[in-house]
Parts: sequence; structure tokens; C-alpha cells
Amino acid sequence: MTDKRELQCIKLKITNEMVGAFCLFPAGYGYDNFTDINAGEMINCDLEKVPGKYKRSYSQLGLFWKACDVVASNIESKDWDTKEKVCEQVKLTLKFLDKSRILWFKYKDKNTGEQKEILHLHTKSISFSELKHLEACGFFTEAFNLLAEKMNMETDNFIEFVKSQMVGG
Repeated sequence: MTDKRELQCIKLKITNEMVGAFCLFPAGYGYDNFTDINAGEMINCDLEKVPGKYKRSYSQLGLFWKACDVVASNIESKDWDTKEKVCEQVKLTLKFLDKSRILWFKYKDKNTGEQKEILHLHTKSISFSELKHLEACGFFTEAFNLLAEKMNMETDNFIEFVKSQMVGG
């Protein structure tokens, strides 16, 4: 049985001063329905407690994606030049792999006749639906350390720098 309540929501711009504060905002299924709401407009909605495996910090995931964006903007490397590439590089470096989807192919090169091998890796998803809270915490801790190192910064300083680059910063 779920705990369900009706409430009103308001769309606000999150400022730097609000980082670390508690708030409710739309996520997951139905999020697209909120894009048509104007800032300051109030709406009625149902609030439903989410089952345990989905409990995780949205700010944690948002901070990670902003960190990936910051690194992509400050590192001159074609393998690290978009936030998506940075995310994949982090997952590969941390060996955050979906072991059920690792493929290894052997083939013969048509031009040289040489035997060759290809290893195809699939990284795990960091989405809320795929990643449990404790696994996410471990991943993000290691990821922020790696990204800070890539930027030649201490992890705490890097995280503060990323927060300052977020909306309202």
C-alpha cells in the first residue's frame, strides 16, 4: 500500500542558496507534463511515496551531470569533449560495466588474413530505475574523485566549483 497525498506545487528557479535544501519536483513518469507550466504557476498534483529501490537524491545525479559538463568544457580531449563522453569515460575507468553484456568477437581480417579480436563493453546505467541507492553512492563518490583529479583539483573544491556553475550560481 502506498502513501498518497494531494498537494499544490509551484515551479521555481533553483538558486545557489537553495542547493542542499529539501524540495519536491516532478521526475520520472509524467515529467514532460510539467514543461508547459510557467514559472510561479501553481498546480494541483498527487504526491506518492516512491518504493525503496527508487529512493535516491536527484541533486546527486544533477550534480554528477553538471560535473561531467564542467569537465567536458575544460578538458581538451576528443574522448572527453561532451558530458556524455565524460560519463562513459568515468564508467569505463571505474569498471562500472554490465557484465551480462560484454561481448568478445574473434574474426579474420579480410585484407590481411590475420586473426583479430574485438571486445565490446556495455557500461551500466546510472538512471534511478537501474541503480540502487548504495551502489549509486559508491559510484558517485568514486566518480567525483576521478573528475576532480582530471581537473587537477581536490574533490571538495571541485564539487563546490561545480555547484557554483549550476543554475542560479
